[in-house]
Amino acid sequence: MENSVVSPLTGSKNIAVVETFSVDQIVREWQDLLRIDISSEFEGKDISKFDLYRCNDTNLLFFHPQLEGSPFIYQGLQDGFEWYYVEDKWEYEIALKEIRNSKSCLEIGSGSGAFVKKALGINTKIVGLETSSDAVEKARQANLPVYLMSFDEGVAMLGAQPDVVLAFQVLEHIANPLHFVKEMVRVLAVGGKLIICVPNADSFYKYGGNVLDMPPHHQTRWSLETFKKFEALFPLKLTKVAYEPLNHWHTESWLNENMKFYRNNKWYGNLLFNRVSVRVLRKILNSRMRSIFRGHTIYVSFEKTQ
Repeated sequence: MENSVVSPLTGSKNIAVVETFSVDQIVREWQDLLRIDISSEFEGKDISKFDLYRCNDTNLLFFHPQLEGSPFIYQGLQDGFEWYYVEDKWEYEIALKEIRNSKSCLEIGSGSGAFVKKALGINTKIVGLETSSDAVEKARQANLPVYLMSFDEGVAMLGAQPDVVLAFQVLEHIANPLHFVKEMVRVLAVGGKLIICVPNADSFYKYGGNVLDMPPHHQTRWSLETFKKFEALFPLKLTKVAYEPLNHWHTESWLNENMKFYRNNKWYGNLLFNRVSVRVLRKILNSRMRSIFRGHTIYVSFEKTQ
């Protein structure tokens, strides 16, 4: 273990290596599975592997070394896969109910403004912040208030500290999550809500090595256990937790990851996932009954206490 590696959430060295992924393997899987050549992401960088660590104090999973992906990979995913930027997300409907009586909202990582548009539709005052100039331009063309600016500039546009700050599917991409969360909490009004949605590390994702759930795409992996630790790290109180029902985009991944895990690790795996049961499961997964299974995302809401 490198002596310089610490938890990006606590700064502690109370960490342990969980798994190692080679850069060659990651580049090959992006090419084979996604038809995107990401070799340029590693040019000029002395990186041959990524170690996945666990922070033993918070259960946060994080990668070292840190390497945030360039706009190129996100554009490639957006252009190649309709599931990557979906305008109607499960978490949006949950959040809209929470913000209905709010005075103002600040969304971090708004993309081209899908949630901003929905919030405006219920007469919520909202400003969205985004780092992609292309996404900001698309939002501008749609007359949506999404801007390429700092947190403080976003607050200034609102005219006061927002009583809701939101980040949907953003935190897992950030190499320095401690600073990012501190900034969200700092600009949030006391008594306000911080809403965060991320892939759930305790979902079916935990069974497989999803190439999108590692650098240069994802930097960290989050679970409810980690979010519960926020109360000791920030002036926050956890007030709501929700889990996405299994989405139709993820049915094959859910089946394949569970089947592979149980067949390889449990004595009853081949009995549980046999030829007949897999056919039945596929029918269930392709129907509305799939909602009985837990899906991709965890939604958490906090209240700022001071």
